[in-house]
Amino acid sequence: MKEGKKEKKSAAEEKIEFAALKYKERVFTGKRHALIAEKIYEDFKIMLDETEQGFVTNNGRFVNRSEAAKIAFKAGQIGPGIYSLDSYQVFP
Repeated sequence: MKEGKKEKKSAAEEKIEFAALKYKERVFTGKRHALIAEKIYEDFKIMLDETEQGFVTNNGRFVNRSEAAKIAFKAGQIGPGIYSLDSYQVFP
């Protein structure tokens, strides 16, 4: 599990880099939301329903599942017809 970091890149290059859970101002990242949830519960006793689920882009930006699907499609990471991204769709 990693905490999100910010990088500067152009929006044209933006793609989905990690699944993420946001708790207050902290963003925790990993490959699957469930694995992140297990780890933050184990380490911090934070419950999944206390977090916002989303993704972190290569620009360091936290985005919700809907916005993530749009970004992943534009980046060629997924095909058409996905409107709410799940981590398995972009990280097989």
